[in-house]
Amino acid sequence: MLKKNNSLRVIASLMLMVIFLSITPKSAEASFYDDKARGWFWYEYPFLEAEEDDVKEIKKENLLPESLPAEPNYGEQLQRYKKTLEDKKAKALMSPTYSHVKDYMIAQKDMSDRASFFSEQWKRVVLTTPALNPEIDNPTSHYISHVKKDEERMARQAKLASMAKTYGLFLFVSHNCAYCKAFAPVVNAFAKKYGFDVVVISIQGSVDADIEALFPTIWNNNGIAETFGIQQAPAIMAYSKHDDDLIPITYGATSLDTLETNALTLIHSEKQSAHGDHYLPAHLRGDA
Repeated sequence: MLKKNNSLRVIASLMLMVIFLSITPKSAEASFYDDKARGWFWYEYPFLEAEEDDVKEIKKENLLPESLPAEPNYGEQLQRYKKTLEDKKAKALMSPTYSHVKDYMIAQKDMSDRASFFSEQWKRVVLTTPALNPEIDNPTSHYISHVKKDEERMARQAKLASMAKTYGLFLFVSHNCAYCKAFAPVVNAFAKKYGFDVVVISIQGSVDADIEALFPTIWNNNGIAETFGIQQAPAIMAYSKHDDDLIPITYGATSLDTLETNALTLIHSEKQSAHGDHYLPAHLRGDA
């Protein structure tokens, strides 16, 4: 009898368990097994929605160029600013009421403040950018500037000495010319300093003894002065020892420094050019 009762209890417990399982809500994890139509090869992506949001954010950060805000037109802004300032100035001058003058003074102060700030920024850029600092190549300090000048002087002397190997000088003078007599010692000092050969040509009359004593090479004017338009004396022209180039150096008497500068500038620029407009015809060369 006890065994029968125990069997009934077991059966009753099993039936209660079946009924309990049948009424329990389905969990989220069980949904896969209930949705048989998906099959075994349907995959779930629980983070898909979050990834789509990230893609939207990326698209916002990488906008197309045409959708970006336009760069401000600073040129137009400057023109409008200048026009506004001019209008305020004109109004203050033509109708100098208290409000008009005050309005212009405020605008002028704004312009002054902007210019001052621009100047400060300019100085900062120069001081922090060696390539834009003119003091690097051209120092203005009293203690350093003489070094720059000495370097330039030595470089200039070296160039002129080198040019003297290729070029000589024609010195055009005139008889009883006071300027010619005063200029001749300057030319002589220049020629000896750098090694230039000098040929003296008188465009009128004979060569004065004072000049002849300084320069032993004297040519007669066989049309050279007229060919190159030399009408007044003194004048100096540089001639090439290797071709027919003739380069004007100075017209009229000048100082040694000016003579050096002119010779360096004109001869050097002529050497850099591919051709020259001046030449010396072969039949005009040679001394008398």
